[in-house]
Amino acid sequence: EISAETLSATGGKGFISFGASAEGRVSVYSLNGTEIYNGVPQTIAATPGLYIVKSGAKAVKVIVK
Repeated sequence: EISAETLSATGGKGFISFGASAEGRVSVYSLNGTEIYNGVPQTIAATPGLYIVKSGAKAVKVIVK
């Protein structure tokens, strides 16, 4: 599990990238609550919109353009 201090996510043009420990897992949710990714932190493709990235008790919002 990624500690609260290490979770960070950045949205770009068509992607979300994570700055977190490769040993942890992250979940990415669309605003309607649909989980679009669950796995180790890596760069993933995403359509434009607002997403919630969660790991353990920590969550951050990410905008993809």
